[in-house]
Amino acid sequence: MKIVKTLIALILLATSITSCQKVVELKVAEPDPQVAVEGVITNTAGESYVKLQWTKTYFSTEAPDAVREALVTIADDEGNIVVFSENLPGLYKGPDSFTGFIGRTYHLEIEYDGGTLQATSTLQDTVRVLGLELVKARAGDLQWEEGYHLIGTMANQPSIKNYFRTEAMINGKRQLSTASDLVVFDDQAFGQGLTASGVIAYWDEEDETKPQVGDTLSIRLYSLDESSYNFYLALADTPMQGGLFGKTPANVPSNIKGGIGLFQACAYTLSGDVMVTE
Repeated sequence: MKIVKTLIALILLATSITSCQKVVELKVAEPDPQVAVEGVITNTAGESYVKLQWTKTYFSTEAPDAVREALVTIADDEGNIVVFSENLPGLYKGPDSFTGFIGRTYHLEIEYDGGTLQATSTLQDTVRVLGLELVKARAGDLQWEEGYHLIGTMANQPSIKNYFRTEAMINGKRQLSTASDLVVFDDQAFGQGLTASGVIAYWDEEDETKPQVGDTLSIRLYSLDESSYNFYLALADTPMQGGLFGKTPANVPSNIKGGIGLFQACAYTLSGDVMVTE
């Protein structure tokens, strides 16, 4: 009977503990909305833009709101000033002929209902893509993980400090979908050599976006300044949902005075194409 009494005592204890439970609602402090900036000046006509949206709280399920009717101007260090007009809600673009020039420093100024934002970036020289190769590795390969590996070979500029970002393209369409797809590196990858090779993109066999036979692959190689490099490096290491505009970014360095995000002047070069044959 001692065992039975002990069992009954344990049941009564568990019941008393359960009946004393109290639901505690934790109030999480949410940061005030900020203006998130994605600004790009490139060396290709018609591709420069500034995107402005309000950040949402982490638990928000709503789409971010565009920052409307802002005054967006770009000035370079030679005194040229260009006004970017709102093309779509929150998306501001310069004239179709507007082109960034290598070596120039660009200053962004944004006036919106609530404040002013500023940022500066210098457009670095481009680096050539010397070659592109697609390696399809099968299960059991001793060197490669099973799947498709897109390998690029780049030239170095030993006389200056270089920072890079790459984008893989399938049939001319960029494959960057999440922050985890970002590939950024600096010229330490070259060591003492004049060239360096590395995996630009990888697709496993289960990936629905993997290249198919007959597709053409290419890459864009962007030359960044240091602030842009640090931003992308941190973004790639930060578990975010929806990128810069989806949730409030945490601990990502910004060069936007008065807001968050990135303004970058970046030149890029295109590789040749490689076709998928198997």
